[in-house]
Amino acid sequence: MTTGALAASVVGMPRIGDAAPSFTAETTQGEINFPADYMGTWVNLFSHRDRRTRSG
Repeated sequence: MTTGALAASVVGMPRIGDAAPSFTAETTQGEINFPADYMGTWVNLFSHRDRRTRSG
């Protein structure tokens, strides 16, 4: 992979401190509305793929 190709592949990569997009998601603890449910608090988003999906 060339440096140019690598740079092009990470253009949309979020960086530390970037604002996360708004979304609604169904979780094991119920529905969340981000960021509305967490205004004024620090949030650490964690996500992992479903074990039934292919990776790579």
